[in-house]
Amino acid sequence: ALSDFCCYVNLLQDTTDFRFIQDRRTMAFHYQLYGVPDINCRQDVEFSLALTIRLIRMFGGPQTVIESVSFRHSPDRPVVAYERLLRTAVRFDQEYSCITMPAGAARVRCHALDPNLSVILKEFLDSELARRGRVRSFVDQVRHVLLDNRIPPPITAAKAARYLGISQATLYRRLKAEGSTYGSVLQEVNFEIARNYLANSALPITQVAHIVGFAESASFTQAFKRWSGGTTPSQFRRQASQLTALPVRASAPSRRTPNGKYQRT
Repeated sequence: ALSDFCCYVNLLQDTTDFRFIQDRRTMAFHYQLYGVPDINCRQDVEFSLALTIRLIRMFGGPQTVIESVSFRHSPDRPVVAYERLLRTAVRFDQEYSCITMPAGAARVRCHALDPNLSVILKEFLDSELARRGRVRSFVDQVRHVLLDNRIPPPITAAKAARYLGISQATLYRRLKAEGSTYGSVLQEVNFEIARNYLANSALPITQVAHIVGFAESASFTQAFKRWSGGTTPSQFRRQASQLTALPVRASAPSRRTPNGKYQRT
């Protein structure tokens, strides 16, 4: 179930990186936000891992053992308060944010899942993954590089090319063949990241500006106006808030929240 979750979750949410790692002794569920190792995302990380622990216990039952929970950030209250809430050992200032379980947990059967529904959902999700794989362009590959936390910032064209195993000249040539440039891809990704965080988080605009690589909010505002055709970050956030607050009628078509992407510059 955890492997499937890590495989399929990015069809819905592209700003996060989920990984499931297993060896002889342990199973570990790793979680991180793309591109923001130095931004304070304590609330998001703590909520996400706490919710995942709850789901693991819900589906696995009382025999499921959580050995520990690790966070990359420091605690903002006594560690015992976290351990009381999560009912397991909690460690801070670690290399990864993750949930660790004994390897034997892999043999726990999920007693709260409908196997027939699971088959139907997996068929649909596999077809979606295959569809995305078929339309993956070189521009898409570059966008993926811009989201990878393993590349130290700033992610220049030279670093992106080296990551892809090609020369910088080849990077430019292949992007040009698809009618794009490195600068335009970078701006598109930054605009997507900014829209996502303005619409779906309470982060101050100054912090959103830092996430997309601007030292000053004024420069970010000017860039956002250029990307959006004149709308400021504040105006965009108000408009997104108003749309979210609208009542949904039973006969109205459902709205999908656009996926946002995160990158570090």
